[in-house]
Amino acid sequence: MSHLAWFAIGLALVLALAAMVLAILAMRKLLRRSRRQDIADAVGNDVAELMAQLDGLARRIDTTVESRLSRLQKLIDVADARTAALGRYDAQGPSQNQPPRPSQESPQRSVKILQLKNQGMDIVEIAKQLDMNVGEVELVLNLKRCGEQA
Repeated sequence: MSHLAWFAIGLALVLALAAMVLAILAMRKLLRRSRRQDIADAVGNDVAELMAQLDGLARRIDTTVESRLSRLQKLIDVADARTAALGRYDAQGPSQNQPPRPSQESPQRSVKILQLKNQGMDIVEIAKQLDMNVGEVELVLNLKRCGEQA
């Protein structure tokens, strides 16, 4: 075989090798694009799913806020009605019903409350022992304090 034939065979092999390298590079590029597209599609799907979840959450929050706002408005209406009733009651002046007069036992109970407090008992214990409301015991003690300060 002549040199020219060998040269032609070598050139054909080099061209075939170059074509294979170009084909491999083209395939890699396509794979990269396809991976990028797959990633972009996956991200797009994730974003769409998140948007749907956020929309559902926003609707639930809106419903909850509306419900609570409605309940709050009802409470405000009740408070307004009660305030108006108190205003009417206040405008009527003092009631004809006089509060009950303190019994003879009242001063004795006050003394007993003060004695128990001086012995170190707390308000709840005093109320239980004397079968009274905690508020009554507090009132007696507060009145005593106010009398001492005056």
